[in-house]
Amino acid sequence: METGSALKVFLLISFLGASAASSSTAIVNGSARLACNTPCHGDITVDYAYMRSKILVIKCEQGSCHTGDAFKNRAQKFATSFIHLNPVLFSDDGNYIISCNNTLLCQQKLDVIAPVPVIAAVGENVTIQLYARTDKNIADKDIVYQCEKDANPVVTLQKGIVSYGTGYEGRVSVSLDQYRNGDVSLTLLKVQETDAGIIRCTHRHEEAVQPEAVDLTVAVSTLTTVPPKDLEKSIWSVKLDMM
Repeated sequence: METGSALKVFLLISFLGASAASSSTAIVNGSARLACNTPCHGDITVDYAYMRSKILVIKCEQGSCHTGDAFKNRAQKFATSFIHLNPVLFSDDGNYIISCNNTLLCQQKLDVIAPVPVIAAVGENVTIQLYARTDKNIADKDIVYQCEKDANPVVTLQKGIVSYGTGYEGRVSVSLDQYRNGDVSLTLLKVQETDAGIIRCTHRHEEAVQPEAVDLTVAVSTLTTVPPKDLEKSIWSVKLDMM
């Protein structure tokens, strides 16, 4: 890349990094939507900002689109400025520059997460091990902690007040004492089928905890119960066969 072009790209990326940008979250091997609030009715180009350069995601001119090698068979254009990325790779995490007719339209930050699998059975209690860098001397009233499942609230602790998402009342707990030790584990009582999903927790100023996300799978027992009358018939059948 020529010096002038490299400088132009560097200044553009620096400007984008300092300006406000929309953001979205995607799961590894899932899909993502890259889009601007303002539609593009002309030629659209999407680039991935990498270091001081750009990597082509997709470029569409006069109705014909082609993708960059790193996004081959994974990027597709929909509508006027909607790019569908599938599947999402962990290395796709970062900033995307969307241009219309060679003019900057917007940028989007994509956060890619790789959820840690956790399996629990219906009716049992499960503790999801989570950790964060916390203040050892923080007062209870200053603790800010929240967890969401598929973007819906599970539990929120703020200014000493705990609030629960729908269906989680009295079933979720977090230890304030352990919070000071960096242990922000989430205990879920009497697991239900509806608890399955991607759980993400943050603390303080929306700082992520570790692991950043958990994929909770709820196992349902496949054992079937035999009605007493049918069980009695089965027992008599066995006795007759043995005679």
